[in-house]
Amino acid sequence: MNSDEAQVKALDAAWNQAYQNRDLETLERILAADWIGLTPEHEVITRAQLLEGQKSAPLDTKIAFKRGSVHLFGSFAISTGETKVEGGDIYIHQRFTRSYLKRNGTWQAIAVQIVPISKF
Repeated sequence: MNSDEAQVKALDAAWNQAYQNRDLETLERILAADWIGLTPEHEVITRAQLLEGQKSAPLDTKIAFKRGSVHLFGSFAISTGETKVEGGDIYIHQRFTRSYLKRNGTWQAIAVQIVPISKF
């Protein structure tokens, strides 16, 4: 595993942990200022919208991540994985594709797309 791949995997793991812990400071560091997301409901959200949503997310919701793969293309990387969200009467199983870009020697997340697998 090369250094860039290790850095992207570590960043991906940190994103997962920060999301589980509602750690806004870490999310702010990981997500580029121009980050954009596509939700399972086909809505486009900005970094600011994601961070604001995390402020009011229920703390008793359990979020589990399963790593997929990481592919490097020079200073661009894609990671894939799965997420399960459970809490109260909510159960969501989804896949994600995250895009990372290395700018000025530092990797940051620039986009995510989330696709539902099942929803109850």
